[in-house]
Amino acid sequence: MGGVFMLTSGVVAWFTQKQVAIALSSTKVEFVTLSLTIKEEIWLQTLVKELLPMHDIPQKIMCNKESCIQLASNPKHFEKIKHVDLKYHFIRELVEKKKIHLTYVSMHIMWANLLTKPLTAHIIQTIR
Repeated sequence: MGGVFMLTSGVVAWFTQKQVAIALSSTKVEFVTLSLTIKEEIWLQTLVKELLPMHDIPQKIMCNKESCIQLASNPKHFEKIKHVDLKYHFIRELVEKKKIHLTYVSMHIMWANLLTKPLTAHIIQTIR
């Protein structure tokens, strides 16, 4: 699991973490990772507001799992993730209040994967 945080075009923070529990599906892992990412993003947003006064702009969070975005965006899908700890469900509230905007991005261009997946020569050439 991991996340990368960018301001304009530069990386300002990142994290990697071993999976905290046995997951029943890859969607659950992504949902938990999304939760950890958003918690870190909220802290970083508070810090940036202290340094650079700015308006509340919905934060764009990129995720490489479309099913995870659907679960967070559509309350009808609650039955599919009711086994996930409630502490991770705050994502849905933030999406409803339009404080965050979840966007799909291909796994091949996901910056966080650089921290959690093996790097090939092709990937290194691509990100240069």
